[in-house]
Amino acid sequence: MLTNEVQDDYPGRDGKGCHFSKPVILEIVKHVESGVSRTVIVKRYKISRTTISEWMRDYGSAAYHAANERRQVNKTSILRAVMDKRMTVKEAMIAFRVTSSTIHGWIKAHKVEKGELAPIMRKRKSAKENQNENASEREKALEKALELSQLQVKALNTMIDIAEDKFKIAIRKKAGANQSSN
Repeated sequence: MLTNEVQDDYPGRDGKGCHFSKPVILEIVKHVESGVSRTVIVKRYKISRTTISEWMRDYGSAAYHAANERRQVNKTSILRAVMDKRMTVKEAMIAFRVTSSTIHGWIKAHKVEKGELAPIMRKRKSAKENQNENASEREKALEKALELSQLQVKALNTMIDIAEDKFKIAIRKKAGANQSSN
């Protein structure tokens, strides 16, 4: 079993920055699963809590993962019960064996997620709707402008045709005609 005593500078590896061997990683995972405090493991092996979490995710037993899933379900249940005032924080602490700081942290995170992000998401949605409306209006205006331009081209071509007939001169340039040099 681990204790708070630190004997080796970097136990389980040759030095800082060196990788742990797989047997040492599995030993650390067993310690966590058996209930050794992660703080003790961090001090003993000089690794971060993030590293321990990654190893638990990758090498943890099925029982460990099942317990974490239950804890996640409990988190949702606790939040619902406390937020709906069906249970006080103190009652939730006793019923689910969770500290009050953990419950308050979950509540704060939930409020930030739902309270602060919800208006932003509504604004984004309404902005997208406005963009769609603006795009639709722009499209109609462009179609109208195109129709007007086509009418102008048709009117100009008609005027050129009439002028060519009336004055017996070629106004339009013929394909392949040479440019006159002035």
